[in-house]
Amino acid sequence: MTTILTPKFALAVLLSLLATASIRAGAIAVVALPATGTDAATGINSTIGTNTNYLCVLAFAGSAFSGAVNGINFTPVNLDGATQSGYDPNYGGTWTASTTDSLGFKDVTGGSPANLNTQANGNMAFVLTGASYLGVAPVATTATLNFGYLTPGALYSLRYYYRQWDTGDSPTRPVQFIFNGDGSNATFQTDEDIGGAYYIEYDFTAASNTVSLVLTDESGIANYGPMIYAITLQSATPVSLAPVIRTQPAGGTNAPGASFDFSVAASGPPLLAYQWYKDGGAIAGATIVMLGYAGVVFYRVAVY
Repeated sequence: MTTILTPKFALAVLLSLLATASIRAGAIAVVALPATGTDAATGINSTIGTNTNYLCVLAFAGSAFSGAVNGINFTPVNLDGATQSGYDPNYGGTWTASTTDSLGFKDVTGGSPANLNTQANGNMAFVLTGASYLGVAPVATTATLNFGYLTPGALYSLRYYYRQWDTGDSPTRPVQFIFNGDGSNATFQTDEDIGGAYYIEYDFTAASNTVSLVLTDESGIANYGPMIYAITLQSATPVSLAPVIRTQPAGGTNAPGASFDFSVAASGPPLLAYQWYKDGGAIAGATIVMLGYAGVVFYRVAVY
């Protein structure tokens, strides 16, 4: 039997394909966190798959909080200057932060209202006591956050957590969010100082191994740039990240009879294990299994 593809049928097929593709496009949702029971409403947990679901779990103004929410550890991040990069030693993801502000990023703790329990409680309240912000925040100043180590074609959720910092200020703190993880911009604007605590969730299918978030001051007046509190990046399904050597061992010299230390730094997951080799062969006993996803190990050898 011969099938005739009419223009009408072809259009229907095209629309069906477009509808399928739209499921893969980035979607934004805003969730208000309750003043009580906040931890349970954060979407942060260790019961979905394993901790390898997470690539980055970052608390900015990191001196304010270094702990866990629902069993998921936050990594403290203190931003300083115009550009900074790092990796999450708990989960192995990479991140960079940059700004067009001439004074770069600053860190701050506190904020008003001083009683954060009117907005959030539990450990999430401690996460939200600190933030990084732009030093001067002239009009249209931007902060750009990039996260790496993604697997193209996999599904991810990037969550940005924030709360009201100031009360009674005019103007308020309108911020434009531009997410891009699937190759197209997903834009959202909100007032960070409208009261309460929230998270913005961006769900997407990764088009590459990175996802970006650009924050732009939309107030039209200086000194009202965004406050960056906490961000999590999580895969929708468990992922397996290959370990990465961050610092290769460096050679050196020493006098005969003395010793010399070799060191290597790496991050995973999976949980790291090391084996030292000499002349292509494993050195007996020169091995160690780490208890985390990052670490530095040393090996001391005698010089002959």
